[in-house]
Amino acid sequence: MKLPDSHHVSPEDYYLLADTWKQEWEKGVQVLASPDTIPQPSVRAVVEKPKELLFTLQRKFLQSSSQESTEPGYMNIKELSENMCRYDLDDMDLHWLHGLNTELQRMGEEGVCSCLPTA
Repeated sequence: MKLPDSHHVSPEDYYLLADTWKQEWEKGVQVLASPDTIPQPSVRAVVEKPKELLFTLQRKFLQSSSQESTEPGYMNIKELSENMCRYDLDDMDLHWLHGLNTELQRMGEEGVCSCLPTA
């Protein structure tokens, strides 16, 4: 409950509370009353992760939804996934890949292969 500063309150009508926090109700924030209680900044070293981590999908997550296992000439999807990686590159992908390879060559690095046969 807020009372105006001009309102007189007798000492018997209120309690005196001591708190370490200075409350600024109008701004909606709390500020430390003592600067000695501010925590000191600290730094810790973090171990660098190896830079070359290649993502590989585990074989147990590869599954085929078709029931073609009884047909002659059927190939297991797990065997196919080990032999090839398919991705249908569109014009935007090829443009991006060309830009990436140009940038890599400028840095003296080997380019990324699109793994597509040239037509």
